Amino acid sequence: MCCSRGDYAAIVSPTAKMRVSRPGKTHSGGPHLWAGERKGATFNHMPAGPGMAAAQKHTGMVMAKLWNAHFFAAPVAACVAVVVLLAAPAASAAGLFSQMDGDWRGKGSVIYSGGQSEGMTCKATYDVTDDGNKIKQDLTCAFASGGAPLKISSDITYRVAAGVINGYWREGSYGLSGSLIGRASRNKITAQVSTTSANLSVSVEVITQGGQQTVTLRPTGLDVQEVRVNLSKR
Repeated sequence: MCCSRGDYAAIVSPTAKMRVSRPGKTHSGGPHLWAGERKGATFNHMPAGPGMAAAQKHTGMVMAKLWNAHFFAAPVAACVAVVVLLAAPAASAAGLFSQMDGDWRGKGSVIYSGGQSEGMTCKATYDVTDDGNKIKQDLTCAFASGGAPLKISSDITYRVAAGVINGYWREGSYGLSGSLIGRASRNKITAQVSTTSANLSVSVEVITQGGQQTVTLRPTGLDVQEVRVNLSKR
């Protein structure tokens, strides 16, 4: 506390210099009790007696209320704010893959090296664990012309401390598989798949914006230039 209760008059009116007179003090030749004194002005004095006692009591009550309102309201408000903050549950930060959890549906296309393209109908399921930092993907795309579908599965873990992702990637219909390593942000994953075949690798890019996602694969060593899939979350 910055001051004592006896200093309240100076706080309420900084230009005023207040003092409480002692009973029996004389002024202008007679016993009087002064309420106070201010530089450059003189308060009307009041003779001591029952009326003066009542006035003193009333003044003391008013000043005490002003003191309490001024010096206790702010600390009480601050204490209430602290209690509210402590009572509120802390928001847990979502993991990197949290927004991808669930089922997705959409369409895609394959662009072959010769320039031809073919449409696909696709569905994907993402199973997210480890507080949003581990994901299992199952993506299946059926070609419009028929034939064996494209089946991609992967298990990916985000290494928080290192800021990288790694895991395992596999294409089931054509027997391609390998290790995956890359980097990821909240909305974008970029990675490289190194397969067991020395001449084959696949670059992977996944961009997720809310309930929309684009998966792009660009293989080397195959007669395929690009595979692109556009998905919407169900």
